[in-house]
Amino acid sequence: MNKVISSKEDILKASRNLIEREDAYSINIRAIAKEANISVGTIYNYYSSKEELIIDIIKNIWFDIFHSSNVFSDNISFLEALENIFIALENGDKKYTNFYSWHSTILADKNEKEKGRIMMNKMFDHIKHSLEKYLDIDANIRDNVFHSSFTKQDFIDFVFSFIISSVSSTMKSHYKFSTLKEVITRIIY
Repeated sequence: MNKVISSKEDILKASRNLIEREDAYSINIRAIAKEANISVGTIYNYYSSKEELIIDIIKNIWFDIFHSSNVFSDNISFLEALENIFIALENGDKKYTNFYSWHSTILADKNEKEKGRIMMNKMFDHIKHSLEKYLDIDANIRDNVFHSSFTKQDFIDFVFSFIISSVSSTMKSHYKFSTLKEVITRIIY
């Protein structure tokens, strides 16, 4: 074993490589250590528990899915930003086999639930905030479309629930953006 690993990033990279090559369900401490060419004990030099490592892997993969593909580019419309999200999710599903179902299963575990919920809520809030930003800058949205009984936040929550159900779906065509695009176009444009 190579005892000279340089960082948590090396462990996370080995984890991502393992998921890319095999699938998310292949993730365990021994497999990660083997992939990184280190001892199991070395992983525990960086992570106090398996749970901490798993949550870091999940966060790292979500970051890669959304930030390596320029999902949130400047000067694009709300619909373009939303389409970028769906493209990123589809590409993430191809790159990280079974990641979405694995991560849902892992975060449902009672030991992971609270830490995982906090981490996912932060990520969800980031995505929702970005969607709100694109709503604010999209000049094509009809005036006065949002009001007290139909707020921007209501609309973002509706759209976001569709995104979450797309990730959670087991249907083969679950990333179909065209229906949501048509609904959004009819509602706000």
